[in-house]
Amino acid sequence: MSSIICNVPVDVSVPPRFIVNLDLPPMLRWQYILRLYIDQLREVEKKIESMVNKIVGQWIGPMLESVLSTIMAGITQLGLVYYGQELKGISHTTGIPLGKLVMMQFVYECVSCCTSIICQDEETNTPMHIRSMDWGLDVLKQLTIDVDFQRNGQTVFKATTWIGYVGILTGMGVENG
Repeated sequence: MSSIICNVPVDVSVPPRFIVNLDLPPMLRWQYILRLYIDQLREVEKKIESMVNKIVGQWIGPMLESVLSTIMAGITQLGLVYYGQELKGISHTTGIPLGKLVMMQFVYECVSCCTSIICQDEETNTPMHIRSMDWGLDVLKQLTIDVDFQRNGQTVFKATTWIGYVGILTGMGVENG
C-alpha cells in the first residue's frame, strides 16, 4: 500500500474503548461510562452553556433549555424519538437537565466536521475509507470514545462518539458479529 504523509498533530491518541449493551433498557445503556466521565461531561456542559448564552443571550439560553426540556419530555413520552429514553438516562445519571442535553446534541452537530479519504490498497485492491473527526471544541477530546455496540453478547457495530451524545459521528457495521 502506498504511504501518505500527513500533518498529524503530536497529541493524537487512541480513545478508550467501551461496550454499550443494546440489550439493556435505553436508560441504562450509558450509565457505566457516564459515571467514569461525569466531571469531564459537566465541564463540557458549562462550556456549551456559555457558548449558547453568548449566541442567543444570557436570558434566552435558560428559556430555550426549558422549552426544549418540555418538548423533549412530551415527544419522548409519545414514543416519537427513539433516543429519548437514552437522553433521559443520561440526564438521570449526570444530573444535567434534559433540555440542556438536547441543546448539547445540537451544539455537537454544529461544531463537528470530518475529513474523509477514500483510497484503494494497491496490493489487494481493497477500498479503504479513512475518516478523521475535526471539531472546534478542544474540550470534546476528553469525551471522545470508541464504542462496541453489542446485542446478545456480539458486537453489531463500532463507532467513535462523544460521551453524552446519542448520535453516531462515525461508525461501521461488523460482519458476523
